[in-house]
Amino acid sequence: MSTVLVLCINLALCKVRLKKLDSLIIENHLKTCVIDQIQNGEEDRVVAELLKLFDYKD
Repeated sequence: MSTVLVLCINLALCKVRLKKLDSLIIENHLKTCVIDQIQNGEEDRVVAELLKLFDYKD
């Protein structure tokens, strides 16, 4: 197997793992910080964060 192919495969695996990590971080943030913000009456802040998140994911 060529070195370039091995590097491409490793890069693809890294991207998959980073995407999974990204999802876990976002999920944790939603389950903790966002819930706290909603309970503390900071709905506008939550909406702003979610809109930024959608922009980030595109």
